[in-house]
Amino acid sequence: MNTDVTSLQNATATGNGAAKPASQSMGKDDFMKLLLTQLSAQDPLNPQDPTQFVTQLTQFSNLENLQNLGTKMGQLVTANSISLLGKDVRVNGNQINGPATGYYALTDNAKSVNLQVIDSVGNIVKTIKDLPTTPGLHDVKIDGIPAGNYTFSVTAIDVNNQLMNAGLSVGDRVKGVNFSDSTSPILLMDSGAQMKSSDLVEIHDPATTVATMAPTTTP
Repeated sequence: MNTDVTSLQNATATGNGAAKPASQSMGKDDFMKLLLTQLSAQDPLNPQDPTQFVTQLTQFSNLENLQNLGTKMGQLVTANSISLLGKDVRVNGNQINGPATGYYALTDNAKSVNLQVIDSVGNIVKTIKDLPTTPGLHDVKIDGIPAGNYTFSVTAIDVNNQLMNAGLSVGDRVKGVNFSDSTSPILLMDSGAQMKSSDLVEIHDPATTVATMAPTTTP
């Protein structure tokens, strides 16, 4: 006797007089009904192999455990995201929506570091020169620009006049969370920006202040 899930579903459909739509997922109760239907319909002279029966139960148990784990992980992500409300965060990226705190990270000493703010059509609207050149993470106050869509870039030159990589990130405060993205909750920022929670690199209490530098700026 064929004991796969398809034949079990067919057996149940025959017994109930109507088949369950294929688009619906099979739950725990459905699975048990299918197994009971299979046991009651088996040939007494050729009963089902009990090993196969146990295997089916084990497979279903494993699947159910994975589904429960996925549900609990989703609940944990939701709870963690909600706990970010009102927190100051730093997020990987270089997009800003007006005045903001930008960050750059250097892995080695640089000879010079400059930052440029670029608007949505590619115009340079602000240049900040003479930024710190030591290794590590540095924050820069970007102000004097109206609300809008911008990106910022950092040009770091080493002692051999070669370009250096500078990791960029943005500081903001979380005012809301959107769960419409199934892969990662979207953080709604005070600045109007929207960031994926998976891009978070730092969280700290708003009461903690970080000193910002006063570099040479040009409009």
